[in-house]
Amino acid sequence: MKCSRCGSDNAGAMKFCTNCGAPLGDPTIPMDRVPPPGKPPSTTPEPTRAFAQPPIPPAVAPAPAPAATGGGMKKSTIIIICVVVALLAVVGAAAGFVYWRVIESNKLIAEIESVELVRADGETLDLKDVPLDVDLVLKVTYRSHFKEDGEASLEVIVVDGNGEETLNDSFKPRSSNDLQEYEYDFYMTLSEGETFKATADLDISRGDKKVTDRKSLEFYVEEGEGEELKLENVKEAASGKIEEARSAVSQAAAEGIETADLTQLLDTIESDLESATTEKEASDAFAGAEAVINECNVRRAAVADEAARQQDIAAARKVMFDYAYAERGNCEDVWWVEFSMNNERTGATGKLEGMVTAHTDPDRAGQITYFFLTAEKRGGQWVVTDYSYEHIF
Repeated sequence: MKCSRCGSDNAGAMKFCTNCGAPLGDPTIPMDRVPPPGKPPSTTPEPTRAFAQPPIPPAVAPAPAPAATGGGMKKSTIIIICVVVALLAVVGAAAGFVYWRVIESNKLIAEIESVELVRADGETLDLKDVPLDVDLVLKVTYRSHFKEDGEASLEVIVVDGNGEETLNDSFKPRSSNDLQEYEYDFYMTLSEGETFKATADLDISRGDKKVTDRKSLEFYVEEGEGEELKLENVKEAASGKIEEARSAVSQAAAEGIETADLTQLLDTIESDLESATTEKEASDAFAGAEAVINECNVRRAAVADEAARQQDIAAARKVMFDYAYAERGNCEDVWWVEFSMNNERTGATGKLEGMVTAHTDPDRAGQITYFFLTAEKRGGQWVVTDYSYEHIF
């Protein structure tokens, strides 16, 4: 088809000129002219006039982008720049987050949230009047965070009104982002009516860096001695008294005194003490052990007294015998018939007998003489204070 604009020939199927781009119209179709009605048709033919079909408007094609000038920028360039900026923002945010995480992971944290004193049974505790003999729990809530090469230490100290430590405990906490809890169970058994102070110290270090935190709690404990402490003190005293009693029994046995019954009694007392749950039961064990000690002393004293008595008897008898022997006259020998000594071992009486023999006096052989003597202990020495005799034929 020939282009009506430039005259170039184009293939029949083309819609636009391949040379200038103008639209190619359909070929004109000649049409007969119709005369107006009522007028007889002319016999003379008039020349027909061909009307060309109006050209088909060209399809709207995308307008070419204007050439770049010094005052503007292509849209594609703007889009690329925006994408790059967005990517940089995302990368920057990610890098910032990573950096923040690194900083946070390297951060040393030592925070003590609270120090509390509560009753173990869950009942309400008045810190201004803490009772004795009640199970208590000291709680420390804290946060500790550090790297693997870091170190942490939590120390908990409780001091009384005089500043003396009643509790000193410490351990190494683990690293965590979460809150942790330390608990210590205890109870008060003795107080002068004073204010106690509990202090928690958390220290975390890594290299030359160190962070610390501290919190304290004060509470008042009523004056007195708890029942458990009283029982414990009495049982301890009774146990010591039992050991003392066993020592006394052993010493008495070594001196030849019979103590089997006392040993058996002590075994029973010790067993009763172990099962004692009241102050009275423990006191009874103490008294029982003390009674065993006293019995040992009595038996030892009796043995010692008997030994001393035997010594005095021997001394008095010797003095009295020597005296009678010296006064025997013609009696060849003398011998004891009777002897007695008072309980105080201060005086003694005796009767001795002698016989005259043919060897000493043939004319009076067979004569019996009795010697009666009294002796006293004076200044630690025995002396004869009275003497008499009687002859019997």
